[in-house]
Amino acid sequence: MSTVEAINQYIDETIETSGAFYLATVNGDKPATRPLGFKMVVDGKFYLGIGTFKAAYQQILANPNVQLVACKKDGTWIRVDAKAIPVDDPALVEKVWEIMPPLKGLYDSNGWQMGVLLLEDGKVDFIENAMQVARTETF
Repeated sequence: MSTVEAINQYIDETIETSGAFYLATVNGDKPATRPLGFKMVVDGKFYLGIGTFKAAYQQILANPNVQLVACKKDGTWIRVDAKAIPVDDPALVEKVWEIMPPLKGLYDSNGWQMGVLLLEDGKVDFIENAMQVARTETF
C-alpha cells in the first residue's frame, strides 16, 4: 500500500467513527484548525476539496503549509504535514461531485465554487500510544 493510500484509509476509518478529520492552516501568524469531511485520492495523489469562499481556502492561498490530523479511539493518530497547491482541473471538481453528490446542489444553489487542492511535499507520522511516532513516511 502506498503512503497516500495508507493516509486515505486511516482517514476513512477515522471518519467512520468520529465523522471528521482536522485541517490546520496558517491565519496570519496564528494557526487555524477546523474539521473536514472530504478528501479524495485520484491517480495516487491526495486532494482536499474546500469552497473557494471559505477562510481556509484563502489562508492556503496566502500560505500553502497545512497539517491534517486524524485520531482514532484506540489512541492512535496521524499527523500529515504538506503543501496544499490549488489545482485548476474541472475533471477533479467533477470527481468531487461524483463522490459527494449533495455538495454539488448546495454549491450550485449558492453560486459557490469548489477549490481542489493537491497535497504534495508531504510527510506523515503514524503515532501509537497517544504520543509515540511508530513510523514516518513521505509522499
